[in-house]
Amino acid sequence: MKKINLKKEEENRIISLFEGGESIRKICKITNYSQSLVQRVLCEKNKTERFKSNKNYIAVCKKTKKQYNDFKNSSGILIKHIQNNYNNIDIPSKFKRKSYEREFNQMWHEKFFKIEEIGEKKEEFKCKFCLWKTNDINNSSGSYTKHLLLNHKINIEKYLSIFPSDDYLFKTFILKQIKKIIMLNVKFVAKN
Repeated sequence: MKKINLKKEEENRIISLFEGGESIRKICKITNYSQSLVQRVLCEKNKTERFKSNKNYIAVCKKTKKQYNDFKNSSGILIKHIQNNYNNIDIPSKFKRKSYEREFNQMWHEKFFKIEEIGEKKEEFKCKFCLWKTNDINNSSGSYTKHLLLNHKINIEKYLSIFPSDDYLFKTFILKQIKKIIMLNVKFVAKN
């Protein structure tokens, strides 16, 4: 199938319609272009990404003002909240919700939730053995040390034998080890 190349002004028209709030389906009707062509133009111009990957967002219920970190509803918590707090709402299937998102460039649950940016995404440290992660990127609180012991039965010495470049995570432990070695050397020198 041959790729259709549009003139610059045709691409700009699609973008201006989209930025003006028109749905992709409506843009297709106005321009007589296929949905895949309109989506390709918008993707090439980075117009379909509503949420920046370096930002944190929350979903705030318009009725109860309850806040959720899972603003994309990956866990289904927003749908559950809608079912519990809104009467007589017919929840569409996941397929229909995704179709709605493609057509109107907003998630279906945004009818009930306001999506708010809450700041820059913090850097995270991820466990090398599982999906656990923490914002404590230098292990200052010792949360990674505790996680390793409780969930993987791995002490610091064993971890460092596997990942020696991660020594920056265990500064306190390493300083204590150095002090032990120095104290042993001092005792040895004092005896001799």
